[in-house]
Amino acid sequence: MPVRKIVVALQNPGPQYETTRHNVGAMFLSEHLRHIGAPMPTAKKAFLADISQHDDVLYVFPTTFMNTSGDAVQKALHYYKIDPVEGLIVIHDDLDIPLGSHKVSRDKNHAGHNGVASISKRCNTKNYTRLRIGIDGRSEQEKRIPGRDYVLRNFHAAEHDILEALFSDLTPTLEELVRQ
Repeated sequence: MPVRKIVVALQNPGPQYETTRHNVGAMFLSEHLRHIGAPMPTAKKAFLADISQHDDVLYVFPTTFMNTSGDAVQKALHYYKIDPVEGLIVIHDDLDIPLGSHKVSRDKNHAGHNGVASISKRCNTKNYTRLRIGIDGRSEQEKRIPGRDYVLRNFHAAEHDILEALFSDLTPTLEELVRQ
């Protein structure tokens, strides 16, 4: 079946990053694939990513580091001849949104997210759909930690229930974005 949409979950590769705040996009998309009965992703070295296809949607988990995510996204878009304005959905963490919340946007500002900046640069557009997952659950003490360090921290045990509820809420949101 031809691919109509490409959904990308930003992440850093490797087990040490698997459950960090920066990888919340990949955490959600993995759960979403289980929910819809899609195959688990497999390595596609030519795309620099792990991929899964379900119906006419390609799900992409870049195996590059966050700052070079655009390389993997550009390869998939080019191969499947998908216009990012119409067919790209990027799921990523957002430190400016409270934990347990999300926003869908097509704004042109990457707000300091290097993965998003990499995609915009490699795809030569800032106009694509973004599903931004809030990760800001910082305590007063944690607010002193630089954002670039905070995003590489694991979620606290108490935050996992919040994520579980959020992921449940995000599933229909992603399904609607894919249908558009």
